Amino acid sequence: MSGIRRVTRAELYESVWSKPMRETARDLGISDVGLAKLCRRHSIPTPERGHWAKLKHGKRVEQPPLPALDPGDSEMVDLPPLVEAGHSSVPKAVLGIEVQPELTDPHPAVAKTAASLRGARLDGQGRVAPRAQRALPVTVAPASVDRAMRVLDALVKALEARGHVLGRAAVNGVDRITATVSDETIAIEFAEELDREVRELTRAEQAEKAKYPWRYSSAQYRRFPSGRLSLRIDHADTLGLRKHWADGSRQRIERCLDAFVLQLERFAEAIKRQRLERQEAERRRHAWEMERYEKLRQIGEEDDRVRTLERQAEQWHKSQELRQFIEAVRAAGNSGSTGVPQGSDLQRWLEWATAHADRMDPLVQSPRSILDERRRWESSYFSG
Repeated sequence: MSGIRRVTRAELYESVWSKPMRETARDLGISDVGLAKLCRRHSIPTPERGHWAKLKHGKRVEQPPLPALDPGDSEMVDLPPLVEAGHSSVPKAVLGIEVQPELTDPHPAVAKTAASLRGARLDGQGRVAPRAQRALPVTVAPASVDRAMRVLDALVKALEARGHVLGRAAVNGVDRITATVSDETIAIEFAEELDREVRELTRAEQAEKAKYPWRYSSAQYRRFPSGRLSLRIDHADTLGLRKHWADGSRQRIERCLDAFVLQLERFAEAIKRQRLERQEAERRRHAWEMERYEKLRQIGEEDDRVRTLERQAEQWHKSQELRQFIEAVRAAGNSGSTGVPQGSDLQRWLEWATAHADRMDPLVQSPRSILDERRRWESSYFSG
């Protein structure tokens, strides 16, 4: 492990305003929480919540100047020792996210959500959900609103501090909180879980069952808020990663926020990797389809050449058979002393038959025949 490292206040100021705190902290080999404490200790202003998100969307942001120190104060900042390769300066599973005992200075989206929840009507299961457009979709019982908002505030601030962008979107028709992590948008469900108990049938249900005995054959339940808060990554594929955290007999959701945020980042990496793998598979499939198309074209051309060759060979053999037959007919006609008379029917037949044999022979250029016009006259289409 190396010794104490030192940087100037101006150098650290430039670093934290050049990139998100978590990236600067990673470059320095410390945690983002530790970096924030160093900045506060040495009066170094840091970007406010949402700074990088606003900058990304072209919104105006302010950068306060580095304040001067009192006479005698040092301009040097001592960084923690840099841990050697293969070790981490901070346990990977610990980000230091803390849920405050009271909701003070809440994130604007959390403040909007809290106000909307407190004025919302109960649904059929005893929970409320915000209706305000800029509120984050959360579903909890009225008794859990205060605690849920403190958890949500800590989560939202931690996500933005790590450079992630918060929003909301409909997933399968249900509003969800979204976190854009490394350009991957991931849906988050934050809600109070429900318990259930068997209930008696209503009079209307009893009357319906009396008329249709097969109805309500199984137990009917009443669902109601359990007091247990849960966080879930709402993604269709598990990607081999945990997606759900909730209050249990030994843990509270407040102590799961570090793990949840880190898992969101792992999910983003896995989603990106999965998408790149799909794109590569699609590229290979497209390349194979193009190669297949070209090979099939070449095969088709070769088939045509082979069929043409075979047809020409058949025609050549047929033309030779015809010539042999024609010569046999000519020999029979020459059996008399005078031979085949000029202008006779036999002489005209011999000329026609020889011309036809020549037309069949692919090695002989022959005159056109009425048969060459077959396709034109067999078609009923009038071309004008």
